[in-house]
Amino acid sequence: MFTKLKQLFQRKKNLPGVDVSLPKLLEWFDRHVQSAESEREFQRYVTQVGQLLQQLKEQATVLEQAAIKEKDGGVDQKIKNVVLGHRNNYVREVRRFSELVELPQTFPLGEMLRFHELLQNYLTDLSQRTAKSYSATQHLFFEEVEPLAESLHQFSTQTEQFTTFLEQRGLLQVQEVRHHIATLLAIRKQQEKLTQDLELKKNRLQQAQHSKEQTSQRLTEIQEGEEYHRILALQDTKKSLEEDLEQVGQDIFAVFSPLSRVFRKYEKISRNRLAGQYGADPTTAFYQDDSLEIVPLLEGLRRALDEGTLGLDEDEKEKVLSVIDKLTVAFFHEVFGKYQQLQERKEDALRQLAVSGVQNKLQEFNYKIDHFESLSQKLQQDIEEAQASLRLLPFDTQRQQVEQGLQKVLQQQVSVIIE
Repeated sequence: MFTKLKQLFQRKKNLPGVDVSLPKLLEWFDRHVQSAESEREFQRYVTQVGQLLQQLKEQATVLEQAAIKEKDGGVDQKIKNVVLGHRNNYVREVRRFSELVELPQTFPLGEMLRFHELLQNYLTDLSQRTAKSYSATQHLFFEEVEPLAESLHQFSTQTEQFTTFLEQRGLLQVQEVRHHIATLLAIRKQQEKLTQDLELKKNRLQQAQHSKEQTSQRLTEIQEGEEYHRILALQDTKKSLEEDLEQVGQDIFAVFSPLSRVFRKYEKISRNRLAGQYGADPTTAFYQDDSLEIVPLLEGLRRALDEGTLGLDEDEKEKVLSVIDKLTVAFFHEVFGKYQQLQERKEDALRQLAVSGVQNKLQEFNYKIDHFESLSQKLQQDIEEAQASLRLLPFDTQRQQVEQGLQKVLQQQVSVIIE
């Protein structure tokens, strides 16, 4: 084979090296390896195949329309039906083969090699599909099926002769080089897509980092402004007031807690729900008792103690009365006034915080910074993965294989360049 290649390209020996761009390489290669003799053989081959296809279609019609001969009239009907079924299958497969084969209209090397390979595959498939049907059809339609078999044999002969021609001219070696070129083109396409995606991710990463920097700068400007410091002071005030309110609540609970059991006893005999509320949760009950219903409640409790209806001994009674004596109206006004004052100041601080847009902006900017940071990390990971995928693509190895194949076939140094 290589002797034929050398003979074919002997006039091209010692030619200077040439640079060919990858997108144009396949077309350039086909022009340089296809001779006028090859093109004439390609045309002859396609013409022969076309004539055989037409012949095959006509013979299939003859077989399809053939009737069982008189001499075979005594054959069992079941056998006839079986043979007719095989005959129909044989005709159907032959017609399917004829429809699959598409004759090329032009004769470039690549197109002819593809056509030849497909034709060989179709013939192999047809042979496998019709082996049993052909044998069975012979029993009743021997005269009609044999011409079809002969035509298919001529098909095989033509493809074998064409394969021999390709081998003698070294064109099968050309097909191998074309395959390497096609693989290189596919790798390049994948490389370009990965590169494009990589650049897109790099741009998105740059935008995300820029947006994060801008947002961080705006956040810093807010944090350095007067309004932000005023909000911080309000938040400190609010926290301090909440602590003071918590202390007031604890003080109220401490005052009323010695009376919790007595309040529950008094609720049972008086059906006074307020007594039960003060017994269960004195702090909440007091905050909700803005009309100081606790005062008449304590007077009723004192009377019950004096009447002895609560079932307390003298020591318990004295302890309860000592607590009640401390719970004066003035004391309640003082505690309730302090609670209301603290609550009003807290609500005022909350109103000022609510009308200020600083907090919302802070939340918004912090959210954006976290978002841009997360996006940047994801994009950075994607970039590293894309770069790793690019490094794994065997582009340089495949290009070297193509250049070696080109030199072997053309006897000329060819450098594949990327535009």
